Amino acid sequence: MKALILIQDELIEIEERKEKLESRQTVMIIALHNIAVEYEYLKQYQSALLTYKKASDFANKMLGEDHPFTTKMEAVLEESSEKV
Repeated sequence: MKALILIQDELIEIEERKEKLESRQTVMIIALHNIAVEYEYLKQYQSALLTYKKASDFANKMLGEDHPFTTKMEAVLEESSEKV
């Protein structure tokens, strides 16, 4: 969770300076994914699904629907939804 907070703060700073965002956005998506995995491990399935959905939505919005991370997050969300 701390990593997510730190990357969110960094993204705000980068946006303000108009720097290239994609690499940092990708890090944020990975952080969200890792949080969802931890929720799943703790058997907090609703929180896991919501966090996978956040990762998928964020990837789609920020990176575009054809980006590899977007495709991967959508697949992970679907797979997790089927498990639960």
